[in-house]
Amino acid sequence: MSMERRTPMEIIVYGTRQCPDTCSCLDALETAQIPVEFRTLESLEHLKEFLAIRDSDPIYDAVKARGGVGIPLLVKDGVRSFHWDDLL
Repeated sequence: MSMERRTPMEIIVYGTRQCPDTCSCLDALETAQIPVEFRTLESLEHLKEFLAIRDSDPIYDAVKARGGVGIPLLVKDGVRSFHWDDLL
């Protein structure tokens, strides 16, 4: 019986370094040594991905109602969240 070591699933973070919450999120994940793929919204490709999610996912209903942007957005194993503690 072989024991394979599984690589932890990387967390995708959509946001921008201009956002203090995104910076705090990235810092916390780095401190916890959690692998992250940062998808900056300054990239047109990543912005389009993010907007497609924001336009269709009900987790954004309340955010949009209050005029918020909804970043950072974290995605791990298909689960979306605004709170990095939820995914640790």
